[in-house]
Amino acid sequence: KPMASFGRLFPARRRTGLGLAVTASLAIGVGPRVCSLVAGPAMEAAAPARRAIVTGGSSGIGAATVRGLLDRGYRVFTTGRSNEALAKLQSEVAERRGPAASQEVLRTSVGDVAEEADVARQMQEALDFFGGDVDAAVLNAGCAAGRHLLEDLPVEAFDRVMRTNVRGVMLWTQAVLRVMKPQKRGQIVVTSSAAAMRACPTAAVYAASKFAVQGLVLSVRAELKGTGVKIGTVNPGAVATEWWLEEHRGGYSYSPDNELEKKEKLTFWNSMLSPQAVADAILSLVEQPASSNIESLVLDPSDFG
Repeated sequence: KPMASFGRLFPARRRTGLGLAVTASLAIGVGPRVCSLVAGPAMEAAAPARRAIVTGGSSGIGAATVRGLLDRGYRVFTTGRSNEALAKLQSEVAERRGPAASQEVLRTSVGDVAEEADVARQMQEALDFFGGDVDAAVLNAGCAAGRHLLEDLPVEAFDRVMRTNVRGVMLWTQAVLRVMKPQKRGQIVVTSSAAAMRACPTAAVYAASKFAVQGLVLSVRAELKGTGVKIGTVNPGAVATEWWLEEHRGGYSYSPDNELEKKEKLTFWNSMLSPQAVADAILSLVEQPASSNIESLVLDPSDFG
């Protein structure tokens, strides 16, 4: 994977240090009682599960992020537009952990990130599920308009992209900040795009929406100085998600009967970033040390150039 998370690196060091301490104690003949004193505090009581919200968590980058958070011991509340896709994610977790346990660690909710009433309802659902604070929020939901020269772009497509990508991020950032600022802690990660930092011919509106998100996040970062709350973006290039093969959602499908087009599209697909690589980058922001405050991480495929 192109990037390892801080959350994997630092806990691994602590575990290694503990292992060396116990091994060294046994090697010099120190009894089990001393070893239990070395290891005891970490083993006596597990820390309370941390709590995270993920928007757009039903597939692709969002689903990979949900899995990563669950694997790290978080309880997760995730949103999406498809009840079927969210149910599939819940079933996957139930198969791994059991139905009862899956309900304890994962809650899903259908809604529109750009609808104020939906955001308010889902924020309350998340707080009820957590029974307390919110440690992290990953604002991942987004959409695109497919490939168009600007003069050919339907105005409805512009409105839809800006509504989801900009208004949706703004509404969820507002909702999360109203919880995190009184806590005086918390991490918000927004899935932006490398399109926020470069020209994107035939994807001008998508790029414009991500430039807007970048400006919003940078401004909010300045507002959050001294509050204990952090916000940053992860900016991936092309990612191999289902979206790319669903033209009606803004992706770029190929014609099944056109072998050359199919080969070209699948070659491009295989050169993309994986959803897991982007999720790892998101998790590195979520679990960054208290001493750091990452503004943006830009990810490109390894052969980008």
